[in-house]
Amino acid sequence: MTNTPTVQTLQAELEQRKRELKLINAIDHIRDTVHEPLSMLSAIVHLLAGELRADLCLLSLRDRDTGEMALKAMQKNNPALGYLDEFINRNLAQRAIDLPRTAVWLGPEISPELGDEIQVAAVPVILNEDEHLGSLLLVRTALPFSTAELDLLDLLEDHIDSAVVQGYDFYELEQRNKELETIYRIDHIRDRVQTFDDLLNQVLAELKQTLEAEIGFIMLYDTSGERLEARATTDTDLFNVSPQANVLDELAQRALTTAELVWENRPGKLIHSIICLPLILNDRIIGVLGVANRYGERGFGRHERRLLSAIGSQMDTAIFESMERRHLREVLG
Repeated sequence: MTNTPTVQTLQAELEQRKRELKLINAIDHIRDTVHEPLSMLSAIVHLLAGELRADLCLLSLRDRDTGEMALKAMQKNNPALGYLDEFINRNLAQRAIDLPRTAVWLGPEISPELGDEIQVAAVPVILNEDEHLGSLLLVRTALPFSTAELDLLDLLEDHIDSAVVQGYDFYELEQRNKELETIYRIDHIRDRVQTFDDLLNQVLAELKQTLEAEIGFIMLYDTSGERLEARATTDTDLFNVSPQANVLDELAQRALTTAELVWENRPGKLIHSIICLPLILNDRIIGVLGVANRYGERGFGRHERRLLSAIGSQMDTAIFESMERRHLREVLG
């Protein structure tokens, strides 16, 4: 007796290969035509939810600053699944990202409150076998996942991680362009503004707008080099944050002491996010440039830190020269 495949087996394998090729081409087409990262991921999730007959599909990515899982795209094909929101959550996405390969969880494995009819295909999104980028969760409420479908998800994961990396590259390029535009605007301020006070005021305004911050501040050493003079601007009310002004002072002093950019994100606090950058010219620290309270839920991340560094690199020379001119005018009367 031989193990020669039957015609039915060969036909099933052929159909599986055709299905794989169809989905791979569809994902590649999305990557080639939808360039904005979130729209691209949303289109991929919509595709997978439809092709794999999932009642619910969620794609979560690990935040590269905080390490926390963040839901980036979701497709719900069954409106009656609202009760699952309590269980198909951030913790489950985190659990999935640590898997070595695609797995299936039955409802009771997720929560004793769920029945066996619930199945979740958990797909870790892994780059180069060691960098865990995120996870994909597909939920069915009646139809179980077949072995062929799980193999298909394993295969598609290689194309999903490429899409995620493509999105990262898009954001990196966007960030570089933003940095160049910011440097150009700062240079324009330097060339156009005549007085020291106007220079500081316009730099702080640019700082707030570019980094989407409530408060921009600058602390400069006086001519003796011993005392810091502080200046801040905000669209809200500085009296509201003055009770915690010591937090700004502490971080500014740390930046001065270490001669390095420092930051803190403090969710729930009055001052909930801060970055301080020491201004250094010819190995001499002349002050600190900073922002506080980023608009929105998240704090300042690496993109904002890079932007502040770009602004600081253009400002240290301009501030120093303006301070020298002001000092000379004071001496000469």
